Amino acid sequence: MPHWSRENTIFIMASTGYKRKSIEEEGMRVFSPYHGDKLLFRIFREACFRLPVLPKAIWYNKRILAEEGIHFINIIDVNITEHYLAWVRKKCPETQINYLYNNMVGKARNITPERIPDNIRVWTYDDYDSRKYKIRLTKKYWIYEMMLRAKQRPEFDVFFVGSDKGRGERLLQLEKNLHDLGLKTKFIIVKDGRLSRKKAYYQKPIPYEQVLDYDSKSRAILNVTMKNQEGVTMRDMEAVAIGVKLITTNKNIVRKDLYNRNNVFILGRDKLENLPEFIKGEYIDILPGIKNDHTFESMMDEITN
Repeated sequence: MPHWSRENTIFIMASTGYKRKSIEEEGMRVFSPYHGDKLLFRIFREACFRLPVLPKAIWYNKRILAEEGIHFINIIDVNITEHYLAWVRKKCPETQINYLYNNMVGKARNITPERIPDNIRVWTYDDYDSRKYKIRLTKKYWIYEMMLRAKQRPEFDVFFVGSDKGRGERLLQLEKNLHDLGLKTKFIIVKDGRLSRKKAYYQKPIPYEQVLDYDSKSRAILNVTMKNQEGVTMRDMEAVAIGVKLITTNKNIVRKDLYNRNNVFILGRDKLENLPEFIKGEYIDILPGIKNDHTFESMMDEITN
């Protein structure tokens, strides 16, 4: 198997989103897995996928089959089906195929590892999921180019943005605790999906570029992880890329090369009353060698090796 390159590698993932945009900005070819993104077509497509007697392959984007010299296919999509993966495996028998979980297993509409066909390499960013499902753990956390922006004059001490995911009441209580410590916060809690029951504290989702803008105007980014979550997340990488402090509930962060006690405050381990002093303290820049180890190229080297 040759070394990966931008000429012999493609990605398959959802048709929109900041991650797809970032991968395309790296010079990679990215394909949507299915045809028919409009609502009516999605309804018909979903019916075909759910009912065994209806055809499925008619919805598959066959443009990938016209690509020549492809040695690596990387698939990142919560809506990928077992049948689709088997189809790609059959049509591309000599190609290395990597399926990458972009969420914790079971936290999105993705298939579970045991349903993924043989001879497809399965990756997760999360230590817990890697142990539980016995799948590959990536240790490269790719700092997106769009994350690299200058810090601005701080407007907030602590910034949080994210879906409820059962954390809403906990986040509201934590925000109150931060206010009691004299800290200025900006919390944006959005509902989990279109069918989620509306709550009074929900706000509208904001574009990822605006998330990064708020990051750059904050002294610290808050990351309240899900149950059992142990991996490095987007919020953690944003803090490193921009050079602001991180407040997290992930105690496993101490095992990561990005951890520095001057920059990372662990809720449940560090004393909450010390948080104002932590935020006011000096940020220690991550060593260049560590930052350079978390590039798109280093991530690709790891998952295709």
